[in-house]
Parts: sequence; structure tokens; C-alpha cells
Amino acid sequence: MEGKYIKVNNVSVYVEEYMPKSYGKDTPDVCLIHGLVSSVHSFKPVIPKLAEFARVIALDLPGFGKSEKGTGYLYSYENYAATIAELMEILSVKKITAVGHSMGGQICLYLAKYYPDLISELVLMAPSSYVGRSSIRLRLATYLPLAPLCARFLINRSDLRNIFKSVVYDEKHADDESYQIYVAPFKDKAFYQSLIGLIRHREGDLKDEDLFGIAHHTLLLWGENDQVVPLSIGERLSTQLTQARFITYPKTGHLLPKEQPEKTLTEMINFLEERGRFQRLPKKEI
Repeated sequence: MEGKYIKVNNVSVYVEEYMPKSYGKDTPDVCLIHGLVSSVHSFKPVIPKLAEFARVIALDLPGFGKSEKGTGYLYSYENYAATIAELMEILSVKKITAVGHSMGGQICLYLAKYYPDLISELVLMAPSSYVGRSSIRLRLATYLPLAPLCARFLINRSDLRNIFKSVVYDEKHADDESYQIYVAPFKDKAFYQSLIGLIRHREGDLKDEDLFGIAHHTLLLWGENDQVVPLSIGERLSTQLTQARFITYPKTGHLLPKEQPEKTLTEMINFLEERGRFQRLPKKEI
């Protein structure tokens, strides 16, 4: 799939768009939003099948993947939401099913808060939640001239392979190809400018009162062995999103689209069908 670059909110955003064979007014528009230090690639296991039923729009958030990086963008969740909303306007999309993994899930919640009319429903895969803003000391440190270089030094000293293994339950999902994709951003000097920007501008996850105010139907998917965003976070979140359906998977870590592609895809498609977003054709008798 060859993607395209679209200028949105004064930044160049890499976008991949997949159209089903039959596209009409009842076809859902699904927007996929990846997590921290990730990209469109994290959804690759589910995109082909999902694109049989929906128009799929997958993007690399500014600062990540193939999208523009650097200091010219405000790396806040609210601005990410504004960028996605503007992208949908450019693509003439009126309503989306917002699908987010990890940090992407929190950005979906920001979309639901600030652009409620854009959202038909939410599908959140282990969304980051209840994390406050970085300390003022850390934010001030990002203004030091050598901050990006220091961040690069510290990350390169880390045991990235073992960190990656901890993200999944079964190490078979931490194969070398996946690991190389995971570490690729850390080899890009421009990425550290974006990372510093995110530390500086990220305003923190939505507060309880914001979550209670989100009335969209929501599918919450979680790995029971998630070490990045623990299951207890999902249990709490499921009580505060008033229209949430909470589904968990045993022997599953944080990378749900990779570890449980068939199950997450089935739940997503069933959820959309139950919401009246499309109707699957009846199976032909053999």
C-alpha cells in the first residue's frame, strides 16, 4: 500500500487509505490511531480484513512514523485531536469510528470530548489513562539546548530488546522483524525533537469528570497480562465511560492488534454491525 502525505494543521501527515470494493453512504469510516513510538504498522494485522467492511484511514501521528517531525508542531493531545479532525474534513469524512491503541486511545477520548459530533463510536485498545502531566522540572529540562541529545543518549543506553519483550505476553510476538520496526524511530535524530515536544506539551490524560461526560458507545479491549497499561486501568475506565463494553483477553499483553488480531477484529466488526453501521452479506451455502 502506497500512502500519501497531506498537509494538515501546518504539518505533513502520512496517511494510508483503504477502500472496500463496495463503498456507499452506509459504509463506516474507520480511523486508526496508533500509540507512542509506533505507526500505521501496528494495525497491519487487522487492516486487510477490516477494509472489506469499512473505509479505513490510518495515519502516522505528527512526530512518529513517516509523518513530519521536529519543533514546529504543538505535541499536545488536544492538538493531535484537532489535527485528526482537520484531516477528516480534508478527506470529506463526516463521522468516524475512532480506533485507538495505547496513547492513540487517549487521543480518541480527546476527540470524543472536543469533537463529539465527529465520532460515531469508539474502539479503544488498552488506552493510556489517568496519567498526569510531566513534572514541571522535567518540562523545564526540555528547554535545555542539549535536551534531545540527552534523550537520545539515555534511550540508546536502555535495553530496548527486553523493554520490547515486556510489551507482549508471548515472546514469539517479539520476533526480530517486529523489534527492528520498534527500534527504527530511535535511529532518527528528528524523532528526539518530537519526543521532547511531547514531554513538554502533553497536558495529561482526561480527568474523571471528562470521562463521565463521554456518551459515545465504546468498545474497550484489554490484555489481562498488560504490563504497560494494567488491567486495573481498564476496569476503572469501564465504569467511567457510561456506554462502554469491556472485553479482556487472557495470556495477552499490550500489543492487542498483533497478539490477538482475529479476536480484536471480530469484536470490532461485531460491534459495528450491532451499532447498525453496516450489514454483512449472508454466507453462501456450500
